[in-house]
Amino acid sequence: GDAKNRGISGGERKRTNIAVEMIQDPSVLFLDEPTSGLDSFQALNVIETLRLLCESGTTVVLSIHQPRSSIFALFDQIIILSEGNIVYDGPPGKESVDYFSTLGFPCPDLFNPADYFLDVVSVDNRSPEEEKKSKQRIELLIKKFRQHQRRNKRDYDDTESSSESLEKFEDVKSVRSGCCTQIKVLSVRNFRQLTRDKFSLIIRMFMTTFFALFISALYSETDNGQKSIQDRTGILFFVCINQSFGGIFNTINTFVIEKAIVMRERQAKSYFLSSYYLTKVITALPIDIFTPLIFACIVYWIVGLNPDPFAFFMFCFITVAISLAAIGLGFCVGSIAPTVDAASAMAPTFMVLMILFGGFYINADNIPDWIAWLSNLSTIQWSFAAFCINEFTGVEFTCDDITITDEDGSTSEGQQQCTRTGEQVIELLSFDTYTLWECLGYLFIMMGAFHLIAFLVLRFNKAKYLAVSPGKQWEIVDDDPSQSEPISSNRTNTLEAPNIAIQVASTSEVEEEAIPQDGMVSDNEQP
Repeated sequence: GDAKNRGISGGERKRTNIAVEMIQDPSVLFLDEPTSGLDSFQALNVIETLRLLCESGTTVVLSIHQPRSSIFALFDQIIILSEGNIVYDGPPGKESVDYFSTLGFPCPDLFNPADYFLDVVSVDNRSPEEEKKSKQRIELLIKKFRQHQRRNKRDYDDTESSSESLEKFEDVKSVRSGCCTQIKVLSVRNFRQLTRDKFSLIIRMFMTTFFALFISALYSETDNGQKSIQDRTGILFFVCINQSFGGIFNTINTFVIEKAIVMRERQAKSYFLSSYYLTKVITALPIDIFTPLIFACIVYWIVGLNPDPFAFFMFCFITVAISLAAIGLGFCVGSIAPTVDAASAMAPTFMVLMILFGGFYINADNIPDWIAWLSNLSTIQWSFAAFCINEFTGVEFTCDDITITDEDGSTSEGQQQCTRTGEQVIELLSFDTYTLWECLGYLFIMMGAFHLIAFLVLRFNKAKYLAVSPGKQWEIVDDDPSQSEPISSNRTNTLEAPNIAIQVASTSEVEEEAIPQDGMVSDNEQP
């Protein structure tokens, strides 16, 4: 959903995110506060769904704040943290209540144990006295837990087995579906996205038709006189600009937003980037081809351009080519820009430079040598040159619409000074050194280069995460408080969790994920 259209609910969104991660059937699933922002009923539905996943063989590790009693009862194992230190690790329910009771913190009857535990392990900042008292209580809990570890001889530092498990997990973490399946599923999804946004399609077609009719009406009286040469070059250059701006902005407005989803799904190994990029380009081709074709068919005959049928078909082909090249540039800019606003600021800069070197405002032969090479990077120059060669080749112009004033003040029709053939116009624009197919070839090379750059940027633009390493063994301290390790609010420890677990954490904790022996920390994009 968006600001205008209602989307799915928060619970549906959470379950959808979990379902996306379950596509690869992972052995371990990490979730960071999957119930945050949900009401108690939706939160219970989400946790019950995760419980079903556990029963099917998936290990689920999650962090959660203030779970209701019915949610608390669903967990197999809990880890309670305070200030980044573990104060309890074990089963929930009666075992956890009995443990805190032996330490002098009995849970009241008919009271949610999870809420009570959070009250016990949280720092009270209401006053200096209360803060000191609560910190002493937390220090006692941490010390008692360490003593409990030592008495039960629990080993949290099986470094060798943890390293082997992590390496094994890295080896099997790959895309499991085949390329054909990926292309099929992604094509269906992309097609649905295009067809569901009917309003954008209607607006796009309407604006294309409107501009085509408006420009056609403006240039409808174009003939074969001398003054029509300026009209013809003007409308050809306008077609280049119109199709370029339309193609690039239609692309960046959707691709930049979609890129964040693609990056997350890539990290989850849902599909290959090549499969996504290929289907993204191919599924949009029908609309990307049909729209400029409508524009070209309307403009060409109303304006009265070169009546040769081959010239008409080439005009349509060039119009589609410049639009596709602009779409390629849109992918390139969208892959580089982090946001839609940044892409919208970058795109006009590229377009203005291409327009300046397009061969209309300044002749290609008059550009200084030290900067003339930039004109070869302008898709507008190659499309404009292709348009001019296609339009003016074989066309003859009359000289009846101009008069020449002699030195004696007499006037005469400009029979000697006028431009009689289209080849002269092509030479005047300095496009005579190219052929039509050469211009189209350079245009498609530019289009391919844009797509290649966009693909490579997406390929190497990966989210970076901290390296996963086996947990370090907890330091077991003596009972003597003078030899105990001081409690620090900035200290964070890692604990090996051999079973399905959660972290019930106080609001002042320094969050730390429990790392199972056969798993890895998933990306931050997961719910």
